[in-house]
Amino acid sequence: MIRFLLAAALLAVFTGLACSGSASEPTIPTVAPSQPVVLDEYADFACPYCARFAQLALPQIEQDFAAELGDGRLVYRFRHFPILGEWSWAAAAGAECARRQGKFRQYHDAVFAAIGQEAQPGLRKIAGQVALDEAQLNDCLAAPETHQAVEQDAEEATSLGIRGTPTLVLNGRLLQWETYPQLKAILEQALAE
Repeated sequence: MIRFLLAAALLAVFTGLACSGSASEPTIPTVAPSQPVVLDEYADFACPYCARFAQLALPQIEQDFAAELGDGRLVYRFRHFPILGEWSWAAAAGAECARRQGKFRQYHDAVFAAIGQEAQPGLRKIAGQVALDEAQLNDCLAAPETHQAVEQDAEEATSLGIRGTPTLVLNGRLLQWETYPQLKAILEQALAE
């Protein structure tokens, strides 16, 4: 019943339509050489720091590690941690629906670009901008598995001790970094091991 009410509330928010990140010393989790280095970003679409990461750091990672991302030695995964209210949950559900239509990154980028212009941009408008099929979107937003996917990410974040967004996890361990050069060095070292 609670999931149904949550789904209904998210659908209502969608149709009407504490950030953190710090550390002292960078940590470098290790991985077996035969396994890819996995970088998980736990983020909230309502978080302005997540928007900055999406607009500045993520494109830099994609540029600096294009070969490693291309051949699977480095895997980047966006994970939902909607901690800033109902709109966050609705945006995360919309992202899952965009993923099912093969347009996650377009939706991701559009939401984060809009965050710089307004606190809670219209998610239906963004869905239209990235050309999501409306009927598929409605079906997806009503589907329990959509909300379960978001809940699973949030539960994993909580189990890892994550309290804010954006938070990076490298090979299952919380990553501490303050600047992009530190993050780049950590990723380079992890890939070299």
